[in-house]
Amino acid sequence: MLNEVPDRYNRMQEEIDRLEEEGRIYVIRPDKHVTVQRTEKDKRKLEALYGDGRRLAEEHMGKLKKYLEIEE
Repeated sequence: MLNEVPDRYNRMQEEIDRLEEEGRIYVIRPDKHVTVQRTEKDKRKLEALYGDGRRLAEEHMGKLKKYLEIEE
């Protein structure tokens, strides 16, 4: 069971890539390597990751609205 996790993760990533290519989903991915762990306690690292996420969301907002067919 636990040894199946990497394979399940890879299949999910492949499915996300396929759906994105088909235009069925819009994906916003980090543009830098994420070094924050799931159990991260370093507030500075968490705030930096949050800031990166907000920046990316703002950068993608126009394309995302177009994808969702939302008028600006």
